Amino acid sequence: MPLNSYIPESELGKLHKLKFAEETIRRQLSQFIELFEEVCNKHESAKALGARLETGTKDDTWMFKSNFGAGRLAFKFDLSQNEPEGKLIFERLVQNEKDEDMWKPTLGVYFTNAFDKMYFLNSEGNRQLVSLESDFNQDIYSACRDFIKSMIYTQVQYPPA
Repeated sequence: MPLNSYIPESELGKLHKLKFAEETIRRQLSQFIELFEEVCNKHESAKALGARLETGTKDDTWMFKSNFGAGRLAFKFDLSQNEPEGKLIFERLVQNEKDEDMWKPTLGVYFTNAFDKMYFLNSEGNRQLVSLESDFNQDIYSACRDFIKSMIYTQVQYPPA
């Protein structure tokens, strides 16, 4: 029995839409990481707290360090939503009941495949919409600064054992 290698047009459309969403989300991630590094390097409060982001790895993770500890930013795609999302999650190292190290998600930034928006999970756990309409506008800078402050707050609130 011959294999049918025909892919229906509707499936090709879905794959194209998914690829486009991935490219859009990756552009947003790249912009956010650039701004994140800029805030760490130039914002007086962030510099005073020792906030710094180490170069990312091939597996979409970055180490974040401050005077209060360290954690990592891990990027993941979420295809469980109606529209694909990218999630940049701040995780801190904790020990489970077996005294094994594990990464515990704490905060997150959510990127959508829309060109004009991303969601920021603030320290209260609420999503707030951030406009991406202008390059590195004040809303994005403020969201990034608040995200860094929240990351440091979790390090102070839950210091390493």
